[in-house]
Amino acid sequence: MSSHGFRKSFLKGNISIYWLLLIPFVLQLVVTWTAINYLTYHFGKAILESPFHPNSITLLFGLPLIVAMGLEALMLQWINRSHLGLSEANKDSLQNTANTEDLSEQQQIELDLRDSQAKLKAAYIEQSILLGAMTDVVLVRNREGRCLKIARTQNVNLKGTREEVLSKPIHEELPEEAANIILQTIHKALIAKQVVSCDYRLEIDGKEVWFASNISPLSEDTVIQISRNITERKLSEIALAQAKESAEAATKAKSDFLANMSHEIRTPMNGVLVMAQLLSTTELTEEQQDFVQTILESGDVLLTIINDILDFSKIESGMLKIEQREYAVADVFQSACHLLNGQAKDKGIGLQYKIHPDVPSHVIGDITRLRQILINIVGNAIKFTPQGTVSVVVSGNHLFAEDQKDQYELQVAVTDTGIGITGDRIANLFQAFMQADNSISRKYGGTGLGLAISKRLAELMGGTIWVESFGKVGGNPPLKWQPELVTQGATFYFVIKVKLSQ
Repeated sequence: MSSHGFRKSFLKGNISIYWLLLIPFVLQLVVTWTAINYLTYHFGKAILESPFHPNSITLLFGLPLIVAMGLEALMLQWINRSHLGLSEANKDSLQNTANTEDLSEQQQIELDLRDSQAKLKAAYIEQSILLGAMTDVVLVRNREGRCLKIARTQNVNLKGTREEVLSKPIHEELPEEAANIILQTIHKALIAKQVVSCDYRLEIDGKEVWFASNISPLSEDTVIQISRNITERKLSEIALAQAKESAEAATKAKSDFLANMSHEIRTPMNGVLVMAQLLSTTELTEEQQDFVQTILESGDVLLTIINDILDFSKIESGMLKIEQREYAVADVFQSACHLLNGQAKDKGIGLQYKIHPDVPSHVIGDITRLRQILINIVGNAIKFTPQGTVSVVVSGNHLFAEDQKDQYELQVAVTDTGIGITGDRIANLFQAFMQADNSISRKYGGTGLGLAISKRLAELMGGTIWVESFGKVGGNPPLKWQPELVTQGATFYFVIKVKLSQ
């Protein structure tokens, strides 16, 4: 209990200050009691001495008194009664008696009530301020959708004034499409007894406005609807969808163009090469034979460039598909090395390959794209190796993840004794149209697309590709991989995932 600002918890244990606290209250009590006795006596006497006086008068006061309850507690209590009446012994004399009644508990209840009312009022004011600052629309609707109450938020998002909204059924308040959406959502929320969301649009002041609403049950027949203006977000989504449609249309057009170009360019080029090959089988002079050989070599280079550009364009547009069919692992490496063996012999370098005995003999995957990666990397190794050897080593690992038990990780390492890759150029080696040195394209030829295509193909087959040269690493090696710190040439690594053959 607290009164006049003091609590038991404060007074308890502070006996030394009891008497200091008691002095002002005692003085107050003496003065107040004297004044009351004086007033009640003369006021009551005047009434009782009148011709129509009652036998007695009870005057009510709310007088605070300090009551000492030992030294354990000191509390302020309230007395309430002063009784003034005619003396039983002498009807002409007045008798003033004070009957005290402890009203401390009642007084505390009144104080607590006033405190609760003040807190409730403050909370109401705070809630009103918060609602007034909200741009969301907060409404209470019944099962039929009629608006029963609108919270006093900023009503800029209402279709009409507050009075108009409250006075109309939902189909008169809102357009049919929006009204039906809200009604369906109300019924879903009442049935599910949980919050249900919906989007709808209105035309306000000649502009299309989108709203997102959360509708939550309040009772069996009423819901609260909180609607937020999402026009900017919705317009962004619409613009994004339109941009996606445009991009898909552009991709399709690009795909159609590439398909046509593939046919229109490759067909005549192949025709030229076939005719040149046939011409080389006829009786020609030595000079004519040189001319034909130049046509064949230039045609092969041009066809390779065309194929690289078309493949890269297909990959970029997402039109290149990875096939899944069974093939023999040894056949891929044997055919690729056999194809490139002529180039190696012409330069006087050795070309060899080794397949680890644990590698499965047959797997399922895209043999064409694996061969393409292999030819790109081994071809580069031969190109940039003036002397020595180019070695291809094939190994692999079984995958033990629950969703990968039928898969195998094929690992290939291509090592050369060539010029290697120095400086920071190794970091950009797998970017399109990039080579280790600008002078390389002039000296060795090429478009700079081969490694970029190989990287994309490896990624499409669930793998990665990287290179090590002079202790530096480029590309995307696995996290646990450690460089071998070779001091000559370069080693290209690539990993792809294939399925195990049954």
